[in-house]
Amino acid sequence: MPEFLTPEWVAELDARAREAGGSPAASAGAGRPLTVELHVTGAPNGEFVFQAAFGDATVRYATGTPAEPDLVVTLDAGFAARIRSGDANAQDALAARALKVRGDLEQLARAAPALAALGEAFGTVFAEPAASPDA
Repeated sequence: MPEFLTPEWVAELDARAREAGGSPAASAGAGRPLTVELHVTGAPNGEFVFQAAFGDATVRYATGTPAEPDLVVTLDAGFAARIRSGDANAQDALAARALKVRGDLEQLARAAPALAALGEAFGTVFAEPAASPDA
């Protein structure tokens, strides 16, 4: 398994999304295309930026900013790891002010399934057994 929040991790996320064509993550893009850019702050190598592009019942992931995003989500690395492990979700991160979303309310409402799919990608697709406290 590639290290979390690396270009290799995003490549693996994209490969798995392609394999899961009928998954909720893929269907989240049904309708108008939507590009969500994630900025994960406090990552081991500094801020990590990647995009999820939803459209035509597909989802694609890429590092950096290859397209103009419709929404920009900023999340701290600690909460990203907690969401990945299943110890938290996006609502928890919002309540703790560890997650911020920029974009208009119409885009945000339309993005709800896509944002849920991103949480699924963090939490389900790459779930790994929790590390022991001594690790």
